[in-house]
Amino acid sequence: EIKMAAAEASAPSLSELLQRGWDAQRRVEKGELSSGSLEFKSCVSSGLQALETATHLANELSLFSTNESVEEIATTDLRYLLLPALLGDLTLQVMDSEATRLETIKKARVYLVDYLQRCKSYAITTKDPPSPPEATPTAGLATPPSRKSLEQLSLERAARIARLREQKQLEKKLEDITKRLDSQGISSSADEGLLREQLLTQLQAWVLRCQDHVRAVDQEVELLEGMEKMRGAPGDPVARQLEAAAPPPARQRPMKPVVITKEMLQGKVFGAGYPSLPTVSLEEFYEQTYREQVEAHRRQAAQPKSRLSEEEDGMEEGEEEESEESLRKAREWDDFKDENRRGWGNKRNMG
Repeated sequence: EIKMAAAEASAPSLSELLQRGWDAQRRVEKGELSSGSLEFKSCVSSGLQALETATHLANELSLFSTNESVEEIATTDLRYLLLPALLGDLTLQVMDSEATRLETIKKARVYLVDYLQRCKSYAITTKDPPSPPEATPTAGLATPPSRKSLEQLSLERAARIARLREQKQLEKKLEDITKRLDSQGISSSADEGLLREQLLTQLQAWVLRCQDHVRAVDQEVELLEGMEKMRGAPGDPVARQLEAAAPPPARQRPMKPVVITKEMLQGKVFGAGYPSLPTVSLEEFYEQTYREQVEAHRRQAAQPKSRLSEEEDGMEEGEEEESEESLRKAREWDDFKDENRRGWGNKRNMG
C-alpha cells in the first residue's frame, strides 16, 4: 500500500498530462521540428501518450456528463474538453507507412468527431457534427464521383470564406483576452470570468479547426480506398474486371546490343554518316556557278548600255535646243545693231 501510494504521488496529474500533450501539439504546429526527424516522431509519440493517459484519467473521474450544460462545468475543467481535439490533431501528424495510413486517419476522425459532438451537446457551437462518409460499393468497378455544379461550388466557397472570417475573429478575441489576463493575473472573480471566456473562445476556435480536419480526412480516405480497390487482391472481383479490361501487353522486339566504335565516332564528327547527303557533284556545282556568273555579267552589261543611250539622246536634244536659242539671240542682236548704229545717243561725246 505504501508503494502504491508513492507511485500515485509520483504519477503526473491530469493537468500536467494535458499540458504535455498541448505543448507537443504546439511544437508540431509551429514547425519547430523537421517532419522526418526522430525528434519529431518522439514529440508526437510522447504527446499522444500523455493525452491518451489524460483521457483515461478524465473518464475515471467522470468529469463530464451528457445531462449537464456548459454552465455547470467548472472553469478549471473546461480545458479538458479539448482532449479529443488534441488527440485527433496529433494523430494526423503520425508518420506511418502507406499500409497503415488509412487506419490512422480513420482513428483521428473518431477523435475529431467526438469533440464536435461534445461541443454540440454542451451548446458551445450550433453546428452539427459531420455525418459518417458514405460507404463505396465493394463489388463492381467504382464509378467516378459526379462533378459538382457551379451552384454547389459557389456555396462551398462562401462557406469557406465565412469560416475563415469567423476563425480570424475568434483568434483576435482570444489574443485580446490573453493580453488582459497576462497584464492583470487571476486574483478575483472578475478575472475568473475572463479566464472562462478565454477557454470558451478556445473551444469555439477548435471547433472550426476540427471541421476542416474532418473534411481533409474524408477526402484522403476516399483517395486511399480508391487506390486499394485499384490494386485489389487476386480474388477481388474489381481486380479481375480491371485485368479483363486491360489491353494485352504489346510484343516487344528483342533489343540488339549497340557497340560504339572509333569509326562511328569519327564518322559523326567528320561528316560520314551525316543525315543530309550531297545531291550534286563538284563538277556540276562549278558548272552551275559559272552559268550564274555569266548571266549576272550579261545583265550588268545590258543595263549600263541602255542608260548611256538615254543620256546621249538627252544630250543631243539639249544641244539642239541650245543651238536654236543662240541662233535666235544672234539674229536679235543683228537687228538691234541695224536699228541703233554705233554712237547714236552720245550727244555730249562722253564715250
